[in-house]
Amino acid sequence: MRLINLRTFELKEFTDSERPPYVILSHTWGAEEVTLQQLQLDASAHIRKEGYLKIQNFALQGKANGFEWGWVDTCCIDKTSSAELSEAINSMYRWYEEADSCYAYLSDVSSPDVEGQQKLALEKQFAASRWFTRGWTLQELLALQHVVFYLRDWAVYGSKRSLQKEISRITNISEDAITKVSEPTLFPVGQKISWVSGRQTTRSEDLSYCLLGILNVNMPLLYGEGTRAFTRLQEEVLKNGTDATIFAWPSSALPADPYASRHISILAPSPAVFREARYIQSSSASNIWTITNRGLRIEGLPIVEGPNASNLLTSAGFPPHPDNSYTNAIALIRCWNIRPAGKGEKPVGQDGIAMHKRNDIYYRLRTPESLLPLDSGIKMSASLDCIINLISFDSVSNLVIKWSKSCNQTCILREVPEKRFGFDDFKIFTRNRPDINVFLEADGSNSAADPLTKAVTFSNGVTAETFCVMVGFNYFATPYIHVAQDLIKDANDLPDQELCFDHVSYIMQDSKVVMASVVRGVKDGNRVYFLDVCMQDSV
Repeated sequence: MRLINLRTFELKEFTDSERPPYVILSHTWGAEEVTLQQLQLDASAHIRKEGYLKIQNFALQGKANGFEWGWVDTCCIDKTSSAELSEAINSMYRWYEEADSCYAYLSDVSSPDVEGQQKLALEKQFAASRWFTRGWTLQELLALQHVVFYLRDWAVYGSKRSLQKEISRITNISEDAITKVSEPTLFPVGQKISWVSGRQTTRSEDLSYCLLGILNVNMPLLYGEGTRAFTRLQEEVLKNGTDATIFAWPSSALPADPYASRHISILAPSPAVFREARYIQSSSASNIWTITNRGLRIEGLPIVEGPNASNLLTSAGFPPHPDNSYTNAIALIRCWNIRPAGKGEKPVGQDGIAMHKRNDIYYRLRTPESLLPLDSGIKMSASLDCIINLISFDSVSNLVIKWSKSCNQTCILREVPEKRFGFDDFKIFTRNRPDINVFLEADGSNSAADPLTKAVTFSNGVTAETFCVMVGFNYFATPYIHVAQDLIKDANDLPDQELCFDHVSYIMQDSKVVMASVVRGVKDGNRVYFLDVCMQDSV
C-alpha cells in the first residue's frame, strides 16, 4: 500500500506489517486532480490545481489530528499499471477498514455565508451532494467506523454517527449498516447491491467493481467488458455463498421492450434493478448451487408446478407460452419481502420467481409483475435438483440483418438455441444474385449488390457442428426461411418457392430438432421481422 506523507508529500510504499496509522480522503473527482506521476515529478507545477489544493487541506486536517500519513486515491495508486490498479481495487475495502479515520470532503456543499442561515438550506445541500451519488464513496461510507464530513471551506459538518439518521434517509441504507452496529457481511446480498443501485460511476464496469469488498469477493478487472462485469460479479458471489437474495430482483425493473424475449437470465443485468431489494430478507435455510455449462444447478429448490403455477401466473397477468412444450413453474427462493405495510395493508410474504420449464431446464420469465408474492401456505409440487438458465436471450437482439434499399427490410435475431446445445457462435452471410453460389460475409463490401437471401450460421465450437437459417424476401417483399446443414449445397438445390414462414428440420448428428420462424413486429417505431431459432432434443 502506498501512502502520502502529510508534511512532505513524499509517497512511500508499506507492507501490511509495516503500515503506520493513516487517514484517508473520501471525495468526488474533479477536472484538476493530481496523479501519482505528476506529484512525483514536479508537485510545484500543480500547486494551483484544485486537486492539489484539496490534498493540501486534507494534509492540514490530518496533521492537526496527529496523523503523519494519509491515503488519497488520485495520487496513491499508479493507474498506468493495470496490475497495481487491479490489486488496489480488490484490496480497497480492507484498506478503508484498517484506516484510523476518513475525511469526506463535500466540494459542492457551502458553509453558511451569513451567521444564522437557515439550517434547512444547509441540510438540503448536504442531502443533494454529489458525494452520495457516486459508486466508490459507498465503500468509504460503510467500511470505516469514524467518518467526518467537511464542507467546501473545510468546516466540519458532522460525523457519520451524529448524522446517521440523515444519511440513512438519503441513501436508503440501514442505520445499523452505516454505523457498523451490524457488519455489512450480515446483510443479505440483494440488500447490499441495492445500496449502489442509484449511484453512478464514470466507467460502467466500476459500478460492479466498487461492490467487491462490500460483497466480500475478489475477481480480475477487465475494463472494456461493460455489463459483463456485473455478471462476473454475481457468478463470484454464487461461488462463495448460499444467499438467494441475489435472485430477488423484479424483472419488471428491466427496460420496457414489448418485443423482447420472454425468457431472461436468472442473473440480473445491472445493479439498478435491485433498487427495491432493500426490503429483502433471506431465510436461514441454505441453498446449495453450482455453476455448470448448462446453467445454474440448485439442489432441493422448492418448486410449484402444474395448475397451481398456471393459476398464479395467469392472475399475475402473464399469458401462457404458445408452445405447449413449455410448462409453467414458480421457484421459491427462500426470500421474504419486509417492506413496511401501510395502513390497512398486510406485510408482503415470501417471493417466488415465475418460470417456464422445457425438458429439464427452467427459464426465468420477464413478468409483467415484480417477484411473485406467495402465501406462506402455498402447496409445493416438490423440492427438486434443477438447472436454471443463466443466459439472457436479449443479448442477441442487436444482431440485425439488413437488406439493400431495393428490398428495404430488416430482420432481428431474437431467440437462439439454449446455451446447453453449444451453438453460441453466430455469423451473417449474404447470397448475391445472379451468382447464387457466392456467399460473402456481410461486412458492407457487397452493398452495391442486390442480396435477396441471407443466412445466419450457428456453430458449435466443441463438436464442430454447424447449421444455418436462410432468410430472404421474394419480389413481393414476403419473407421466407429455411434451415440447412450445408449452406452452399442447400442454397443451390432449393428453389425459392419451397421456402416458408416457419421451418422444422432434423439436421444434427444426434437428430436434434431445429425450429425457425419469422414473426412480424415493430422495433423503435419501425416495422421489422423477428427471427426465432430454437433447438430441442428429439423424442
